[in-house]
Amino acid sequence: MRWLFVAVVCGVVALVLFAGEAKLAFLPKEGDKQVWQTKATIEYESEVGGQKRKVKEVLTADAEISCVKDGETLTYTLKPVKFSYIKEDNGKRLEVSSDKEPPEDNWVLSMLKGRLETGLQGIEASTTHLAVGGAFDGKGFAITVASIVLPNKPVKEGESWEGQTEFGLPGLMLPLKLTWEYKLVKLNNDVAQIEGKVKSAETTMKMGNCQLKVDAKLVARIEVKTWHIKDVKTQMSWDFSYEQKETEKMSGKGKWVEEVKGK
Repeated sequence: MRWLFVAVVCGVVALVLFAGEAKLAFLPKEGDKQVWQTKATIEYESEVGGQKRKVKEVLTADAEISCVKDGETLTYTLKPVKFSYIKEDNGKRLEVSSDKEPPEDNWVLSMLKGRLETGLQGIEASTTHLAVGGAFDGKGFAITVASIVLPNKPVKEGESWEGQTEFGLPGLMLPLKLTWEYKLVKLNNDVAQIEGKVKSAETTMKMGNCQLKVDAKLVARIEVKTWHIKDVKTQMSWDFSYEQKETEKMSGKGKWVEEVKGK
């Protein structure tokens, strides 16, 4: 979803108007910086090899996303500067925050706190695509569940385009490929409103007897002159099952809701 499944701008969002058309692009620029306020809640149930889990995770954070130069390459970093993370896993509660030191003998809390304070890896950026994706589950932290893919040609209000993103299914860490349909819904006072929904989902592993359903949608508002994010809202749900032999059963379902606001 690394910290996706919705990532929006850590570079400049450029808007060019010509003959009633708009061209949107992510234009990375050294020194670009923005602070996001985010709250993400993920709830899921999974079963692997007869082992069942029921998990709820809640992350609230102020995070700074910035663009720096590493040699000849522009690199993006995402660092929570203030955060609270709570995980309830089969009745066990795990909690860590930026303003509270974990007990010295609790290496799990120390690891989680250190990972959040260090910054997040796995950020990808190009002219038409910015992804900050992943899942919680101790394998990384994600401010966003999805990625926004921008069109590679000018579009008008009401026009749509497609893009693909990848996502690790929480609880199963099963890699999925999602095909999104995006639309430039409105362009008003230099604010672009983009809406997206998942058209199809498939596993990137060869799996027979696999049943998968993913529903997801997002709404993003971007200040096209300042590249600042006004807000991004994402909702996703999934239901997955796989059975090949008596000992090879795997299933999971859940939902992910998040909102990111630019400060």
